[in-house]
Amino acid sequence: MTEKIDWKSELPTEEGAYLIDDSSGKERKVRIENMKIDNDPNRPDSFHVIEGDNYFALSPENGCEEWLWSKI
Repeated sequence: MTEKIDWKSELPTEEGAYLIDDSSGKERKVRIENMKIDNDPNRPDSFHVIEGDNYFALSPENGCEEWLWSKI
C-alpha cells in the first residue's frame, strides 16, 4: 500500500528530513538545518536546504516558497 504524502505549501519552520516537489515532476529528499552561527538571541534563525553537498538558504528569494513540502 502506498502512503499518501501530506504536502504543504508553507515553508518549513523546523529542522528535519523533507520531500520537496519543486514542480519539475521529480520529488527530492532534502534536509532542513538551522545554520545559525552562534547563540546570540538577537540573530534570526537561519534555515538552509541541504541536498547532498549543496545547500542554500530557505527563503522566498530562492524560489522555495513555490515548492510543496512534506516532512518525512
